Amino acid sequence: MTPQQTGRIVKILIAAVCVLFVGLLAYLTVMFFRNEAALLTQEVTIEAGAAKPDISMYFSEEPRFPKLISSNLNFNEVNTELPQTIRFNIKMYGFNYPCRLIIADTIPPEGQGIAQKIFASEDLPDAASCITGIEDITDVFATWQDVPDMSEGGSFIAKALLTDGCGNET
Repeated sequence: MTPQQTGRIVKILIAAVCVLFVGLLAYLTVMFFRNEAALLTQEVTIEAGAAKPDISMYFSEEPRFPKLISSNLNFNEVNTELPQTIRFNIKMYGFNYPCRLIIADTIPPEGQGIAQKIFASEDLPDAASCITGIEDITDVFATWQDVPDMSEGGSFIAKALLTDGCGNET
């Protein structure tokens, strides 16, 4: 083998090693971003009235470079008392990920019935006036679920239905 052929083979081997190195570096970079993106949950649901949310709720574990993570949502200004869906972006390593914060009211309202004494000839009072201690994060509406026939007199149980602004019922 001549020195020119040897030099050519060395150059080809160096080029091949460089291509392999660049390929490996590209693969490792793609795997890093894929693994980091897998830590992100793009939708979080919290109960209305819960403590203030923060960006860490969107990650299953802390990313390797948390200083390179940001959001266009100011979590301190979120009103958790109001059921709503908030759309925002989390920027991670230069990539934007659309996210949602769902503040849901899933807890039914509470209240206690007040026993009533009325004559058979009287109409049943408004349901809301027969319930005390109504508690919920949203407005609550009281209606009669079933009204017994009281025309004959006697003792009856009338069931009231409490429905909050999100459709939860008690």
